Amino acid sequence: MQRTVGIRDAKAQLSRLVRLVQAGDSVTLTRRGHPIARIVPMDASDTSHEERLDALRQRGWIEEQRAPYVALPIMEVESDLAQRYLREDRGST
Repeated sequence: MQRTVGIRDAKAQLSRLVRLVQAGDSVTLTRRGHPIARIVPMDASDTSHEERLDALRQRGWIEEQRAPYVALPIMEVESDLAQRYLREDRGST
């Protein structure tokens, strides 16, 4: 939703305006009734991949990989092995 706020009022309620913008609204700032600036939500493409990862790390939402990734070998198993184990577990063979 588009909102229009005078620059003097915007100074007094900047925190509230930032929350509105974070929620997806945009705010047009005016001086003496004439638009002079617009505050809009940042597009995810406005920041680099590394910047977004750094922000997630700082919030504690992700952390660095501690050990190198090692792919485990794929094990070959008999095609009906799971079914046999289930029947065995249930007491029917």
